Amino acid sequence: MEELQLTLTPARVDQRNFGMQLSNWRVGQQLTALVVESRPNGALLLSVVVFAESWNGTFKKGTFEILTYAHDVAKKMDTKCVAITIGEISDDVKVLANYGADKVVSITNQFDACDNKGLSSALAEIADSEGANLVILSNTNTGKTIGPRVAVKMDASFISNTVDVPSESSPLLVKKKSFSGKAFEMAQSHADKTVI
Repeated sequence: MEELQLTLTPARVDQRNFGMQLSNWRVGQQLTALVVESRPNGALLLSVVVFAESWNGTFKKGTFEILTYAHDVAKKMDTKCVAITIGEISDDVKVLANYGADKVVSITNQFDACDNKGLSSALAEIADSEGANLVILSNTNTGKTIGPRVAVKMDASFISNTVDVPSESSPLLVKKKSFSGKAFEMAQSHADKTVI
């Protein structure tokens, strides 16, 4: 059993954290809670965040595949799946719920397609505000370039080229490609936060 201190932010007031509905609390109020159940290493997994990438405002098949993967991971870890979209989206973002998103956060600022610093900063900030211990990115050029930056900004570990749902959550144990895709290995993360 451990005591947890939370300062309520606008993002936290309307979500469920640790099985408590916080809608009756004020922003800025301190909340002390006793956490009885936690992961074996003490880490608390609050949400899984996935970047729902779009191309010219349209979601492609790969976005729905990574969202389904993130939903499966969140379900296995008994937590929620939060999708993040960036830029002007011409598709209906509500379609993301059909693929497992429990919540969709849309950032409508326009980023230059090559602005990896801006994209990674925005993703890391939203992931932190959602209390994410796990951030999932597609194995696209964008995902490959912003993944390490997001990990650094979140002080998280980084595992690339994952091919399966994590088999363990504490420590995180996931199968990934290695040796240019000719072999597989099991990668492990003991960090509180991980980007895959």
